[in-house]
Amino acid sequence: NFTNKYPHAEVIRLSAGYRSTPEIINTANTILRSANLGHELDAINSHGEKPIAKGYKSQSDEAQALVLLIKEDIAGGLATNEIAILTRTNSQLEVLENALDEAGIENQIRNSERFFNRPQVREMIGAIRSASVLSESDWLSDLRDCLKPFGQSEYVRSFMQLAGELEAEGLTSLRAFLRELEERSETNNPPILPGVALATLHAAKGLEWRKVYLAGVSAEVLPWQASSIEEERRLFYVGVTRAQESLALTYYGVASPFLAEAGLVN
Repeated sequence: NFTNKYPHAEVIRLSAGYRSTPEIINTANTILRSANLGHELDAINSHGEKPIAKGYKSQSDEAQALVLLIKEDIAGGLATNEIAILTRTNSQLEVLENALDEAGIENQIRNSERFFNRPQVREMIGAIRSASVLSESDWLSDLRDCLKPFGQSEYVRSFMQLAGELEAEGLTSLRAFLRELEERSETNNPPILPGVALATLHAAKGLEWRKVYLAGVSAEVLPWQASSIEEERRLFYVGVTRAQESLALTYYGVASPFLAEAGLVN
């Protein structure tokens, strides 16, 4: 490793935790201490709510409870795209997606695959590139026409929403919109539709939200049987540290042992 290769180098550790409240960082540090996972963070932000954990009899009960909690969040002023539900597996996300859909709550599954690498997105950009050669003044109409063959997928809707926002800011041509997409592709900055984010712990790496629900933190799922305990604990830590202001953890059946390690259940 670095210190073995360069024994005389000075190591400067970045320990300031700028994303989350002290309460969330304290929970994260408890996870680190429980298994010697790494260096703890120092809380910088102002205080907030203490993370809570609550159990439910079944996965269905948990999903319905989360729907009610998110309705309260929205009524309290949170935008849907400031809220995320994170789970260990994709099958858990499907249950939550169905519950949110039935309740009429906008939601978007966040995939770990890079947005601009997805085949349909690449095809759409190719169609926009071809159309931009002949496009004139009514570029939004030209964009709509060239995307018609792709139906009403979430990708089409995200492109059209971004186009509307950029036109309001003064964008005047399809060529300029194409350049915007190319720049976003280079920086991995995809257009995102409004809605509660649904993501696995793997897909959530590097992301953050004001309110995070870490759902399905149950013994049968986390730790996942096929993975090492250390890697699963790190994923749990990733989930906890995605929250900026508020963190709630839920489980069905028997609680994951990681909840006890974090001091959230007895």
